[in-house]
Amino acid sequence: GLSVQQNLLADFFGRADRADIRSANALYDAAMISRVSNLQDLVLNGIQTYWSAYVAQQTFQQTLAARSRYQKLTEAVRKKTKYGYANPGEVEQAEAELEGQEQNVKSASVNYLSALDNLITLLRLPAGSDVRFQVPSTIPPLPKLPSVDIEQLRPLRTSKLNLQSAEDALKSADSRTYPNLALVGQLYTQG
Repeated sequence: GLSVQQNLLADFFGRADRADIRSANALYDAAMISRVSNLQDLVLNGIQTYWSAYVAQQTFQQTLAARSRYQKLTEAVRKKTKYGYANPGEVEQAEAELEGQEQNVKSASVNYLSALDNLITLLRLPAGSDVRFQVPSTIPPLPKLPSVDIEQLRPLRTSKLNLQSAEDALKSADSRTYPNLALVGQLYTQG
């Protein structure tokens, strides 16, 4: 015997199945484009973390240098007071400024260690790794960037693919909601 069946309304010639396949392909393509964007975001995040740690290190070094200068100033004011040349309250003012610099050093140290920990975590280095920052002293000229076609931007392409996927899923769902009406042909022989 031979039996042939074709849906006439619901999933006519596999229309719903093809729409499901197109929808899945569009979602896959959108995910691949999003993956490239996510990798780009990860690289930019790494660069930002590197520069944050570098700036925190430079700030910490500057606060250490400032504290050293205030320590020298405080010692000079104390010597001046010892010889009787200082104005009243000058030593206390210098010591207060030195204490302010001590607080700045502690704050900058915490910020630097936090930024360095973030960088080490991002780079998946062992804890306590020694990080040396290498920053070029010259800045290269800006590259000549070609004009960008708006239609080729990743977010727009991803949105279009998601829209296409949604439309195909809607076509599939619409096709499956039709009543089941099928043409059935059967041929049997006995010999």
